[in-house]
Amino acid sequence: MSILVTGSTGTIGTQVVAEIARRGVKVHALINEAPAKRDDSVIPVKGDTTDMDSMRKAMSGMTTLFLLNPVVIDELSRALLMLDLAQKVGIQRVVYFSMFNADTLLDCPHACAKYAAELMIHNFGIPTTILRPNYFFQNDAPAAKSREMPMPIGSLGTSMADARDIGEVAAIELIRRDRSPDPLPTGIIEIHGPDVITAQSAVRTWTEVLGEEVTYPGDDLRAFERKFEKMASSVKRQAPSPTTLPQCSVGFSATAWSLRTVHRSGSPQCLDGLCGPTGLSRRRRRLILERRLRRRTQGLHRLSCPRPGARRMSSKGFDMAALPPMLPVAWARA
Repeated sequence: MSILVTGSTGTIGTQVVAEIARRGVKVHALINEAPAKRDDSVIPVKGDTTDMDSMRKAMSGMTTLFLLNPVVIDELSRALLMLDLAQKVGIQRVVYFSMFNADTLLDCPHACAKYAAELMIHNFGIPTTILRPNYFFQNDAPAAKSREMPMPIGSLGTSMADARDIGEVAAIELIRRDRSPDPLPTGIIEIHGPDVITAQSAVRTWTEVLGEEVTYPGDDLRAFERKFEKMASSVKRQAPSPTTLPQCSVGFSATAWSLRTVHRSGSPQCLDGLCGPTGLSRRRRRLILERRLRRRTQGLHRLSCPRPGARRMSSKGFDMAALPPMLPVAWARA
């Protein structure tokens, strides 16, 4: 049995790899550069999710896949191609990294890309654990240097999660699926912290820990967009290669869109054109998204059935030790 972790050098991927190795299980870490010194349990594998030939070689012989796609313009395309390729090479055990409320925030480009990948998982019957983590504490790390909160999280706040906890959940699920003699049913795990963190409480905590005043720039999302647009303009765009997917800069404007609390009029500029026009009900946007996903994936497989009916089951609290036998949040066919 072999586990392959994509995004192994990022905030989440490094934690996933470390947690698997800490449990004495060998893990293959996908990299696109020369490997750094790692634990003996970590086996570096050269590959790039924009290069199908390299990914086919990297996935060869693997039985379990941790799929994490970066927030880029072609995020959805990468996810669909990776899931399709995993099926073709015979991988029947997947842990997919989605996001909290991916199925409800359908006016958010980032969520649309995640939810569309989830729809492919459900419709194609790919045995998968779908992880839906909330906002990371680590997203606020730049405050330690700039003494300014980087994200406009507002007064309503969010139940933040630690990337280390997310990595541990992912590692437990990867090992559980990898050791199972048969592919396990698809399930969803939502990961969030026990407390709601607001902008005000975050500022107080950072100020106390750093011993210096940390400021909050306010809830002006347009100013937040402008700041990230300046960062995006400094990212060098690479010309697409005939053998790879287009190389795109990070979707900073999409990140700003995901933080919006009100709808814009008209149709937003969405990742891969998957968002429906705003002002529609969530049910209507979901139907639009499913229809567009079917058109997108006709070249991969035939989608002849609607999303399977499901009922949602949840349990209060989260016991890490009880994770393998009981998922905190799971989907079951009705």
